[in-house]
Amino acid sequence: SFGEVEPEITEPIDDSNRIKPIDNSNEIEPIGDSNEIEPTAEELSTLEHIADRIPLAAWLIVICELCERFAFYGLSGLFQNYIQFPLPTGNDTQPGALGYGQQTATALTNFFRFFAYITPILGAVLADQFWGKYKTIIVSCMVYMVGLLVLLLTSIPPSIDKGVAFPGLIVAMVILGFGTGGVKSNVSPLMAEQYTRTKPIIRGN
Repeated sequence: SFGEVEPEITEPIDDSNRIKPIDNSNEIEPIGDSNEIEPTAEELSTLEHIADRIPLAAWLIVICELCERFAFYGLSGLFQNYIQFPLPTGNDTQPGALGYGQQTATALTNFFRFFAYITPILGAVLADQFWGKYKTIIVSCMVYMVGLLVLLLTSIPPSIDKGVAFPGLIVAMVILGFGTGGVKSNVSPLMAEQYTRTKPIIRGN
């Protein structure tokens, strides 16, 4: 009758000849360098594990930290005798300079070490909130060198004779404490950040 449509009979489509998408999910893709690929679970368990190379920037930071630690322990180890005993005269071989006695020498030496281990908190805040690690280390090294210069100039014999050695020592201790705080809190994290690889790799020839 008018208005009725007979249903069409459709044949099933043969898609055997169609181009199917390639499944690359099981392929190993290069990581970074074209000669570096991510290992499979079997390769992780069978291949020999070899340590990766440390970046040159990390070694340079290590040298910077070595110099800072050498300066810190090189000068702090001498404070006790420097403060406790007077300048040697005649046949006296006991090293010293200020002659303030054992109690004062021990108190100031412990204060310096305590202060140097408190200031890294300030150094960490400066790095995280304002300057970043690199700039904080650079500024702290400059402060450190100023402290070393103050200590040097006030510890020579003319300065000791004029009575400026002791106040110069106090000022130098404070400056050095701030300097070492900025370096100590940031140099190790900055060194670790130079190595950016987070996954094991198979390095090609």
